[in-house]
Formats: sequence, C-alpha cells, structure tokens
Amino acid sequence: MTKQISYFLLILLVFCVLATPSLAGIRSDHPRIFVNTDPAYYNCVDSLRLRVWQQPWRTEYEKLRMWRNSFSDVPRGRKPANVLPSFAIRWLIDPTETAAADTALAMMLALEDNDGQAWNLSVVSIAYDWLYGYPAFSAEDRQSVRERMERWTREVIHQLKTDDDVFNNHTWYHLRSVYLAALALYGESEEAVAWLEFAGRYWENKLSGAVKLFDGGWHEGLSYSSRASYNNLGMWLAALQSATSPREWPFARLRQQGGDWLNKFTRFYAAQVYPDGTLARYGDIPEFILGGGWDNSRLFMIVAREYRSGLAAWIVQNAARPGQELLPLHVWYYLLWYDPAVTPVPPAETTGRSVRLNPGTYDLFFMRSGWDKDATVVSFHAGDWFGSHNHLDAGHFSIFRRQWLALDAGAYAPMNGSHFVNFAHRTLAHNSLLIYDPEERFQVPHGEGVTVINDGGQREIVSLGGRSTQNNFDVGVWRSNRLGGAHFERSTVLHWYAGDSIDFIAADITLAYNSDIFSAYGRDFRNRPKVEKVVRSLVYVRPSTVIVYDRVTTKDPSFTKTWTLNTAHQPYLGELGTFLVENGNSRLAGRTFLPPDPDREIWGSHAQPFRFLGVDMHPGLDLWNYPEVEPGGWVLRISQTEQNTYGEFLHVLVAGDNDRTSQDLLAGWAIIDGRGLRGLRNGGLVLAFLDDTELSPRLLLPPETEPASKVYLLGVPEGVTYQLSVGERTIEGVRALNGVVAVEADGGVVVELKP
Repeated sequence: MTKQISYFLLILLVFCVLATPSLAGIRSDHPRIFVNTDPAYYNCVDSLRLRVWQQPWRTEYEKLRMWRNSFSDVPRGRKPANVLPSFAIRWLIDPTETAAADTALAMMLALEDNDGQAWNLSVVSIAYDWLYGYPAFSAEDRQSVRERMERWTREVIHQLKTDDDVFNNHTWYHLRSVYLAALALYGESEEAVAWLEFAGRYWENKLSGAVKLFDGGWHEGLSYSSRASYNNLGMWLAALQSATSPREWPFARLRQQGGDWLNKFTRFYAAQVYPDGTLARYGDIPEFILGGGWDNSRLFMIVAREYRSGLAAWIVQNAARPGQELLPLHVWYYLLWYDPAVTPVPPAETTGRSVRLNPGTYDLFFMRSGWDKDATVVSFHAGDWFGSHNHLDAGHFSIFRRQWLALDAGAYAPMNGSHFVNFAHRTLAHNSLLIYDPEERFQVPHGEGVTVINDGGQREIVSLGGRSTQNNFDVGVWRSNRLGGAHFERSTVLHWYAGDSIDFIAADITLAYNSDIFSAYGRDFRNRPKVEKVVRSLVYVRPSTVIVYDRVTTKDPSFTKTWTLNTAHQPYLGELGTFLVENGNSRLAGRTFLPPDPDREIWGSHAQPFRFLGVDMHPGLDLWNYPEVEPGGWVLRISQTEQNTYGEFLHVLVAGDNDRTSQDLLAGWAIIDGRGLRGLRNGGLVLAFLDDTELSPRLLLPPETEPASKVYLLGVPEGVTYQLSVGERTIEGVRALNGVVAVEADGGVVVELKP
C-alpha cells in the first residue's frame, strides 16, 4: 500500500512539474541548457570535453575549431544566430579567448533582431547560459543581454496569448524560445518562474491537444514537423532534462500523457522517405528540405539517444546526401546528441508496405512495392484543413518510380506571389479533379498586381470573407470550424483496404468543393454550390499499376469536369485514349477508359513555363542546387465533353522502365460490362468499382477471363450482410472487409452481390 501511495505521489509530482517546471528543482549553476556539470549526466561538460576527441565527433570538432566568424559558410539568412550555438559550444569545450570572442560577437549580432520564429531569442538564451562563466562576460554585459531577452520573451508570450495557432509551426518555435529564455534567466530574472509556469500551462492546455489529435503525425510538410513542431518539443524536453531533477521526468511525462509521440513521429517520418532518399511532397516544404539534410536530423538524434531508437538512428544515418558535410549550424547538436552506439534499423523492418497516416485528420496514404531503390511508391491525400501550409489537394495522388512520374507540382515560392496564389497551393497543381463554374471566385491573400485565377478547383480556405481562418488558438477552435464556421472538413475516407496484391482507397471529397453544405465567400461575393457529390477511388496493384475511378455529380450540367495529371516533363498523347510521361529512366503509360470520348489537352510550355490562362505563375526561384524539387509545369487535362450533371473518369496508369512502350505497359487491360459497377480486367485479375446506382450490382465475366481469376468488388458498404452469387454457386453471409469483397471466378460467369 505504501508503495502504491508513493508511486501515486510520484506521478502527481511529475504531472505538476510539467505544468510548473519550477517545482522540479532547477539547477542554480550554469550551464544548464542541454549540458550541465553533473558527472552522471551524459552531457556533463567534462564528459563532452572528453567525447569530442573521439571519433566520429572528433572530425566535426576539428572543423569547428578552425571556424572563426564563418558566417559566410551558412547558406541562408539569420547567419549570426545560426552559428551562435556552435561557437558557444566551442567555448564550453575549450574556453579560450578566441572562442569567447567569436561567441560574444555572434550573440551581439543576433541581438539586433528577433526574427518571426524567435530563433534568435532561443540561441541567445543558449549562448547566455553557456557563456555565463566567461570572466569577460561582465555583470553589465549580462544585464544588457538579459534586458533584451526579457523584452523579447514578453513579446513572444504576448504573441502566444493573442495570435498564435496551435497547428502552425511558429507557435512551436515561440514556446521553445520561452522555455529556453526562462531556463537561461532562472535565478536572475524575476519573470523566469512565471514564464516557466506559462510555458507548462500552454503545453498542457493547447499544444498537447494538437499532438494528441495527430497521435504522432502532423499536417504541414515534413520540413515543418521535423524542424518545427516535434523538433521543438524534443528540444525543450532536452533542455528541461538537463536543467532539472530528476533528469528523466520530461521524456517520461510525455509518455505518460499517452504519448510515445516522439517515437510515433519517427515512424511517421520514416514511412515518407522515398527510395532516392527524398521526402514525400505535400503542403509547403522548402526546397532545401526535400532532399533531407542535416536540418532534419536534430530531433532524431535526440530520439535515438533517449529511446535507443534504431529507426531514428537510421534516419540520422540517411538524413543527408552522401558527402553532404555538416555546416556550422549543425555541429553543436551533433556533438551533443549523436550516438553511434544505437544500431540503425531501416524502415523496411518496422513499416508496412501500405500505411495510413493521420487517420481521421490529415489522412495520408503511402503504398509501395518495396523498399529497394527501384520501388514504386504511390501516395493518396484525403485530409481536412489545418492551416495555411496545407494545399487544396483532397483526392490528390502521386506516383514515383526512380523519378517523379505523377507529382505534387510547384515550389515553395513567396506566399503572396502568383506561383503560390495561383498554382502551388491550388488544385491545378495536384492530381485531382477540377469542376469549372465560370462564376466562381477565389479570395486568396495576394501581392499587389497578382491576378487570382479561377482554376475550377477546390474552395479556398486560407481567407474567408476578408478574414483569416488560421487562428486555431486550440484544438477546440479547430473542431468548431470543422463542421461549422469555415468548414475545415474537406474529405472523408470511406474505405481503406491493404492487401498483399492490391491496396484500395475510397474517399468522399465533396466538401472540398463549393457544395450545398458550404460554399466559400469573400468580402463582396458568395459562391454558389457547384457539386453534389465527388467520390474518388484508387487501387494500387503491385508492383507498378494504379487505377483511379472518379464519380462526379455537379449542380449544373454545363460545369466542365476535368481530371488532371501533373508531370515533370511534357506528356505525349497516343491513340485509344493513351498517354505517356517520361522522367529519367522511368516512364508512366496511361489510358482513359472513361469518359469514352474526352477532350484532351496539355497545359505547359518550354518557352514560357508556368504560364497558364494567360497568367505568369513562374516560381521565380533558382532551383539549380535542388534538382529533387522538380516543380513540374506540365498538366495533362482530361475533360468530359458531354454536358451532364453526372460524370465518370476511369484511368489505368502503369509505371515501368523507359525502354518499354505504352502498348507493352498497358497490355491486357480491358473494360468489362456490368450493372451498378465499372469493371476492369487483366489476366487473372478483375477489379469492379461499385457506382452506387444498384442495390444488387452485377458483373459478367467475359469467356476469355482466366480460370479462377481473383475478382475484387470495391466500394461495398460495410456492416451489411450479403448473398454473393458466382455462376451457379451461392455464398451466404458475406460481409465486406474494409469495402472489399474478394472471390475467385471463372470466365463466362455472372458475379452478383445482393443485400
């Protein structure tokens, strides 16, 4: 009983500590942020000084010793702030006048401006703590720096209280800076304890809810989750760990909250690493992050060390391109947290070939043939809206085989420029569906002189009625806007089936468009509904075939329905509805089976890239150093010619080597007659998509169908018991498994499903 009471009190203490870290026994000496003087701590200063002379740390430390005011080595802005921690750690390891002078100079330069992410405040806090023992860092100098830090911290807290969004990366940067400033100034500033209490409450009441909602995932592009949200969470936990006692409590408390969230995020990230080492493309992702890089590695070094995670160690090992060396802004955390003793475990040993990430929130699906360098990877997006770094991409799919064959186009250009406003974040740049209402208007924040086009895409959510929809002060605000208010709900996953041979996804993406449920409006207009129903189904047939079936019902038969495919290079049109896309040593052959006689056009130009509808949408970025970005600029458009409120699209896409012809890649695929469904067959495989027009869908297998063919009925409502007839054979009590009923059948028989 005594042990139970003691355990209960310990848990209660840990809970209180996170809400009010001042109760945890914050160290009174310096340094205490990430390092301290406790001999039992792995980042004890003395241990760090010994470790850097051993490999692999020694190689990087030797480079660090040679750097002096090397701000020019850093490739992008905020240079003094970026190198400040590396200069400061050099002082900790070898407290010479040169190291101290470099640190002091970088700190003074970083103090000139507090950037929007409060990174300058964070690194100045680290340097202030680490340089504290330098005799020449006088009490007068400390007071001057401290006063600036106090003012900045008050400004950041005001921002957190009044304007920050729990789903936006800036909020996580801001809270990290509050934690670090409070720990740096604890014992000197009268405000430090209040800041720690504020940070603890903010995490408990706001940000932890966002993490719980995604359960280890995230909605912004991988750069924002690996460098912002979870990265900052890992950083302030590591800072609390070194600055307080018991040292284990921050990471232990996170797990007690339900959370093995850092390990879950590690799995989330690893599932999105492509065979060439680049990262999944969705949402906004800066060009220098797509290829991975040391920027992404800090969090995974912490996870590998704290949790002995082999998967995190694998990410660190593969974070950068071969030969990509550490820059000044990377070395400090490599010296602190890199642990070569953790054995790397590749994703192939921990992650299935078909995964659903962020289920029920920002749904992402990744399906692959394997983990080898020639593997095909297919993605599908069906998520709700969470912030301005999301794109209007419900129903988007991509196909990768050595190179991007069907891609999420565009680059992360300035958010008020034409490329972002009209292309990169709009439906036009994604492989989804356009429904063109000539009267529709899109209110998007844009720069002076930027014309906003009507691409026929999904409704705009960034700005509604002249007001921003980005201020999700907590998860409750987002929930209130999901089915009401700004209507952040864009799609609902109907089915997800993951099998050995095929994967199947169906999503209702009606709410992504202006519909009877909700239509976007602006300062001086309100759009009319343009769709009644939009459902997209996708089947991935391993190793390299994708079938996409779409059903669209519009409010007006004159609204043009268009299926789009974004490619890296110019596509080519062939006979019988075929088309071909090439990129490097791979190609994608496709065929349109429905509609039967579509309009086909290619948007794009070698002479004037990214000029659509007479509007210049060029990103204006120099991407020569980032070949993995591949912004696209070519759009294949397949449109229904018949004016009808109802329309269907059925496409087969097959990836392969560039020495194979379209005819070879598409060989064997043929459409099958049926009632209440649309069927395709190839060899011993039959795929039949239910179209919701019949209670008892019926499929006639042609006589030439192979014996014992595997027939998949797709989109079958779940929770209903059916009678399945296969020729003269009847099977009672059939129920769909994740929307799929599978059966073997010979050619010439009828397959019928009755409720």
